[in-house]
Amino acid sequence: MIQEVFPQAYESAEQLADQKSAEIPSMSDYGAQIANIDPDLAKMHVNINAAMREALVKVGLQMKLKNDL
Repeated sequence: MIQEVFPQAYESAEQLADQKSAEIPSMSDYGAQIANIDPDLAKMHVNINAAMREALVKVGLQMKLKNDL
């Protein structure tokens, strides 16, 4: 668990949440941002490693195409 591995960070985050000085991020906001970038990929539910791999492939392809022109 996070609180066992990083007790100080967990306690600090818990205090911020109690003070309501930090907004808790909404995952639906992130989903909407991803859908705006690539609607097809936003429909897929994959783990973070697969998503990162896919993003790097796309960025690499875009960079290669840009440099070839």
